Amino acid sequence: MLASIALSFLAACGGGPTVPVRPPVADTGTATETSTDTGTVDTGPVDVSPTDVSAPPREFEDLFDVAPDGGWTDGYRVVGATEPGPTLQGTWGRIELLEGLQVFRTEGHNRRTAHLRWMDTWQDALYPVQTYMGALNQQIVDAFNLHYASTCAGTVDSTDAPDCPAVGPTRPEARFVLLHHGPRSAALDCDTARTPVLFVHGAMQDANAWLFPGGTDGDGGTYPGTPVRTGFVQDFEAAGLCSYALTFSNSHGDNFGQATHLHNAIGRIRELTGAPRVDVIAWSKGSVAADLYLADTASWDDWGPKWGERLAAESARRVPHVDGRVRAYVTLSGPHRGIDMNWRHPYNNLLIASTPENTAFGRGPMAWGSMMAAQCATFAAMVPELYAQGLCRRRGEVWTDFWSRIHLSNLTGLDEDGAPVSSGNLESLNRGEGALETDFDANNLAMWGSVGEDGVWTTAYLGQLQVIGDFREAHPIPARGQEALAWSAVDTDEGVWRPWVVQKLAWVPATGTFTPGTLLDDDGHTTCRASAFDPATTPCEARHGWYDRDTELGLDGSGWRYRLFDGIGLAAARELGGNVMERLAAHGLTPQLDYLLVLHGTRATTGAIAEHDGMACPTCDPSGDGVLFEESIAARDQLVQGWSERVVRDRSKEEGVAWGHTAIGLAPPVGTRIRAVLGDLPRP
Repeated sequence: MLASIALSFLAACGGGPTVPVRPPVADTGTATETSTDTGTVDTGPVDVSPTDVSAPPREFEDLFDVAPDGGWTDGYRVVGATEPGPTLQGTWGRIELLEGLQVFRTEGHNRRTAHLRWMDTWQDALYPVQTYMGALNQQIVDAFNLHYASTCAGTVDSTDAPDCPAVGPTRPEARFVLLHHGPRSAALDCDTARTPVLFVHGAMQDANAWLFPGGTDGDGGTYPGTPVRTGFVQDFEAAGLCSYALTFSNSHGDNFGQATHLHNAIGRIRELTGAPRVDVIAWSKGSVAADLYLADTASWDDWGPKWGERLAAESARRVPHVDGRVRAYVTLSGPHRGIDMNWRHPYNNLLIASTPENTAFGRGPMAWGSMMAAQCATFAAMVPELYAQGLCRRRGEVWTDFWSRIHLSNLTGLDEDGAPVSSGNLESLNRGEGALETDFDANNLAMWGSVGEDGVWTTAYLGQLQVIGDFREAHPIPARGQEALAWSAVDTDEGVWRPWVVQKLAWVPATGTFTPGTLLDDDGHTTCRASAFDPATTPCEARHGWYDRDTELGLDGSGWRYRLFDGIGLAAARELGGNVMERLAAHGLTPQLDYLLVLHGTRATTGAIAEHDGMACPTCDPSGDGVLFEESIAARDQLVQGWSERVVRDRSKEEGVAWGHTAIGLAPPVGTRIRAVLGDLPRP
């Protein structure tokens, strides 16, 4: 399981010649030539279409990036470009840094959403990730550093670079995006008479997922056990298609801002190839950015009155109009109706909290605002635990520390207008609990974020906040009861989280004895899983003999009650994120598309199933692709709202493919199927 997830979610530069540019189409703007120490790039004319470039209202101005020099405009500029050096032969032909000049929401970062340098990439004997992904990661930091020119960017094989600042090449601002040119496409060694392709990555990914899904050691080797050595880009280029891919500044970032980047990148590809339109292939969360772009969010007028929806509306109306520049859209298991996985599984949250920041497992958001250290996966030297790190390092090691709290947010709820309400300072809250690391970046892991010392609400997971769904009605959390052992093979809660917590509540490290500590759960084992949706009203609690004045909830029989985790709940978080999935479900995509292909996985991902709480029995197939429920990923009917029956029949298709969520963008047969559909479309 560990290796498969790492390969799916993880993913040397020098100067070069002027990038080839075909005669441009739709010459609607101009740009200046930009020189950098990596070469000179003739940016050519920039596509421009009407969009809102006014200043955000005063109420929200602290939540948007400041205007670039010269003010906001609907366009972009090419800051510069890098080319691969000798470390990574056969990788991207060119990586351009594009700066969007539109209005962007400010994207927060923390240690778990920052781009990794070579020196930051995880490496040990069991998981040699740096060997295969380290240089690829460094490529991305180097490209973002074209703007920042920081000495912190580091280099391959060197570990002496200083820590990067809060804004810099590992944490680029929201207006920046990387456009990767395929190895052959960089020289236009592809058929420019055919429609070029743009690949859009998902959460915890970058463009390298489309080129080297299993990484590369520079000598042709990939991560041990990787069945797929090269990605869709090489296959599409081999078929003659000019191929490009994006890397966003934050893979968990604002979907509206990423939709704007999609518009800018398509404009750049049109300039490079001379093609009037581009095909878009998006995977997982990347499909949400494509949905929002192709749904013409600037025209939406049905936003609600709550604070979060009004804020989302300010972002939506600043996304440029699509203007017919996309020919075909292929979505691969996109969460078109949202996702509630993080809310269903206490184990998912525990895994994030107890892993280091630079591992694949720790680079996601949590659905808790705080957690008891009793849950941390560590007994120190008594039971060595590989992933007893991250927030769990030296927490919950001894009985007396079980009931200290680890604070992941300082939000306590929403006010009557829907604005976030906070209590206390996140750093101070953790300092008071004896945490080793108390800074904002280390602990701001709740999906909905925190209010910082500057009084500004910030989340490193804005894009995840926007895709919250709720599938309890269609897939209620089933009771396990006497079948617990049968379910343990597939259920991470039954097989890992629950037994671990039960064991810790019973065992006293100081004396080596057992106590009557118990997990206060129902016979069907549903309480702790269901409570992740709203822990304040449906608490997951434990009883223990130890008394902690600050966190106990009262005496209950032979012990004191303690709440294991807390938070604002799914409904409040969804509202804070603007109820974006609700709005998206009410709107269809533009009928200007020549074709819509909805591909969704029908089998579980290799290894443990993630979204298995929708299963009816331990051996039943999951109701989706192992990560997202079928209602969300098989949503063609939602996307084609407003299309005529004839257009739906002739210009769209939905297919299930026998792959899981973390394989659907890697499997060669899926790429072959996509190329077959695109090849049957009329040429531009």
